[in-house]
Amino acid sequence: MRISLDRTITGDFASSLRREWLETNGLGGWASSTISGAHSRRYHGLLIAAAKPPVGRMVLLSFVLSAAIGAAAGVIITPVSMMEYDRGALLGLKGFGAAVLGGLGQFFGALVAGVILGLAESFCAGYLSSGYKDAVALVLLLLVLFLKPEGLFGSGEAARLKRY
Repeated sequence: MRISLDRTITGDFASSLRREWLETNGLGGWASSTISGAHSRRYHGLLIAAAKPPVGRMVLLSFVLSAAIGAAAGVIITPVSMMEYDRGALLGLKGFGAAVLGGLGQFFGALVAGVILGLAESFCAGYLSSGYKDAVALVLLLLVLFLKPEGLFGSGEAARLKRY
């Protein structure tokens, strides 16, 4: 099936973009939950390609936003945890542990896993010893990797595909 984006098929290009945005974003999941919405999604890439977005600037913007969020996180955590030059590995282990615990690529899973990891560390510091608090992230990471490698919210099919 050949799809053409000239004026005879789409009419006014601006109105086509508005309609496509409304269908995919504005109707509360209509495009992902209905058959007609799924058919309309195949035109999404063609409409975006016809608009010729500045891909280089979008990649640059994503890196700038990533750096800004990392800098803001550093500014927030430095006074709380009395940062030193060698504390990054421990924070990286906890962040990676939360990402793996929630399922790689699952944003909501990483958030929930971060809360679970924080609560587990707090309970360990309160009930056992504060010296074991940092080991909880490593123990939970190892348990999840042994028992459920795809994470708590990850799918088994995606984990099998990532294996290769």
